[in-house]
Amino acid sequence: SGRIIYSLHARKKIEQLIEKTKPDIAHLHMIEHQLSPSILHSLKKYNIPIIMTTHQAKLICPNYRLFNWHTKQVCEKCLDGHYYHPFFEKCHKNSRMAGLLIGVEAYLHKMMKIYETNIDILHVPSKFLAAKFVQAGIDEKKIEQLKEKKEEKEGTIGKAEIIKVQTGAGGQATIKSETLGETIIVTTRAKATREGVEGVSVNFY
Repeated sequence: SGRIIYSLHARKKIEQLIEKTKPDIAHLHMIEHQLSPSILHSLKKYNIPIIMTTHQAKLICPNYRLFNWHTKQVCEKCLDGHYYHPFFEKCHKNSRMAGLLIGVEAYLHKMMKIYETNIDILHVPSKFLAAKFVQAGIDEKKIEQLKEKKEEKEGTIGKAEIIKVQTGAGGQATIKSETLGETIIVTTRAKATREGVEGVSVNFY
């Protein structure tokens, strides 16, 4: 359990990797229990900028999910920084001991300010998660929601040459439309069949 909270072994290994590869930037994913946030100290030791993509809510919710699997209810009790709730709520593995472990982990990381002082950019996948991070006290200036740039329009497709199709409701088709003159991917509110494509919502890439 100690390595989960702070791994000296992971620090040593990543510093060896840094010395060997000399990276310009670090983009991190899901480091919490796989490597532990100890590697953040190593990256900062070498003045490497850090971007961390947050695939879940671990930075503000000890059990990752903002959801209590024991009660089957949404839970935001730890957003105020009081991490004793997992012990009483049994929200992790339906176990008080597991809840105690993740609560202690969260308190230690908060005391160390290991995420707050070392991560330069928090890349979030949604506005919802960004709002929850801000609600929990994370600096809004560090939060970025990186989006794929695309233009969304609505219109009829007209005659189209089907290049590739995945059949079924909600299926996707790569087509070349005579009326729109673009190669497009139909992704929403569309039905693709081998005879044609029905639907009005079109994403241009």
